[in-house]
Amino acid sequence: MRDIWYKSFDCPVCEAYFQAPRVFSNSIRVSKRESDLMPHYEGVNPLFYDLVTCEHCMFTAFEKEFSNPKILKKSELLEKISKLSRRSKEIYKDINLRENRTVDDAIAIHILGASTYHILGGDRELSEIYLRLGWLYRLKGDRQKELHSLGRALKYFERVYQTTSDPEALQRSLFYIAEINRRLGQKNEAVKYYSELFQRFRNVQSVYLKTARQNWEEIR
Repeated sequence: MRDIWYKSFDCPVCEAYFQAPRVFSNSIRVSKRESDLMPHYEGVNPLFYDLVTCEHCMFTAFEKEFSNPKILKKSELLEKISKLSRRSKEIYKDINLRENRTVDDAIAIHILGASTYHILGGDRELSEIYLRLGWLYRLKGDRQKELHSLGRALKYFERVYQTTSDPEALQRSLFYIAEINRRLGQKNEAVKYYSELFQRFRNVQSVYLKTARQNWEEIR
């Protein structure tokens, strides 16, 4: 049984038609999770394929941007994205955009995605991309770049925390603000945000609360 299928897209930047690999949902098998919920998979790793990249111009974003191309609504954004795409084609011309990707391919694609959302804006998207980029560097064994990426993720999770009215986004942000601070050696900040997570969501049963309680015991 195949793990990968190809979905058709129209690029909102160069308007070209292309197909990008997606992972069948029944091929996603989590074998374990680390203390920050980083998943380890049996077989194909969907983190390698969670962003969509146009093979013609290298525009890279989450799939929703291709079905709702908001960048076309502002010409100045389209111009900036187009310039980014031209540079990306030169720098990342050798990455594999099909199946059988390596961790280095996935890292390059996430860097492209981060560059996109620095132009489009999107604290939630940037927090997720930098978190996953940290995980990818962990898979590669690059501790310095892992911590740097997690530090960037922390910045955007803090922005989401300050602005969101979505309880799920708030819960996730509080968890990662606490956990990333813990991993960065900032114990007092970790305790502060774990405490707020427990207080705000004390009647909620979720993987964030369950994992947070386990991590809390390690720093008490």
